[in-house]
Amino acid sequence: MAKITSISIVARETAKKWFFARRIMLWLILLCGLVAIFLDQAVTIGISEKNIPDFELIIAVVSILIQIIGAICFFRASYLHHLSREGIRQGMLIDSFGYTDEHLDLAYLTQKFTTSMEKLAEKQQYLYEYYSSKQNYGPARLKDNLQESAFFTADLFKRAGWRSLYFLAIPAVVVLLFSFLLPFIEGEENISLARALIIIMVFFCFSGGTAECVNLFSASSKSLAVDRRLERFDDPKDSIIYAAFTDYYVTTELAPPISTKLYNKHKLRLNENWEKRKSKEI
Repeated sequence: MAKITSISIVARETAKKWFFARRIMLWLILLCGLVAIFLDQAVTIGISEKNIPDFELIIAVVSILIQIIGAICFFRASYLHHLSREGIRQGMLIDSFGYTDEHLDLAYLTQKFTTSMEKLAEKQQYLYEYYSSKQNYGPARLKDNLQESAFFTADLFKRAGWRSLYFLAIPAVVVLLFSFLLPFIEGEENISLARALIIIMVFFCFSGGTAECVNLFSASSKSLAVDRRLERFDDPKDSIIYAAFTDYYVTTELAPPISTKLYNKHKLRLNENWEKRKSKEI
């Protein structure tokens, strides 16, 4: 369990970097949109009015290139994220039951990780106890592990969703509205092709930010639902545990990983609350 979990953590941390790079690309597109919005005012700083269409075209081309780079970052991040989720899922099952009957599947999964990830996992010493359950191997231990994960992610996904809303979705809406409305406010009913391309790129940015927020909030609410479902039963049937396990990993698959900074900020509080909960103090 330790090996597949530790390598998966390395893959997850790598995915976070790619997701962050993609977010930078989205911010750059928003910046291009802001520049395009106020480009007509550039005559005040010495730029000739007849050169403004050329600058619009340059900004449009740059926005398209940034969008392409952002798409590449997103695909790479998504692949590593799904790979890490699959590894952590396998790690949870092995930690819960102490073994796996699917040795070939586990070997095939392990081969998907790069050699550098394996070396980094050993170097960073990620071989620690990932779950805190003290139950004997079996469904009861899986229930503990699953509830612990759901308890943490329900809180962290919600906080990540709000942060994504504040720092990406809302700014994208503002830039998009200005891009549409400002030309009409200024009495320019015709929008140039270059500026239209910029608006389309900003719309993609808005769509990506909105989808990220929706996925994070959805994953948070469904993680909480899994936690509550298991909490209603002192000794749930195996079928209930396995159904909750499947639901949890399906519903959290689309949500991007929690940033390390956000996790470290709330880790101590969540650990304390989890320990209190398990000791029946709350």
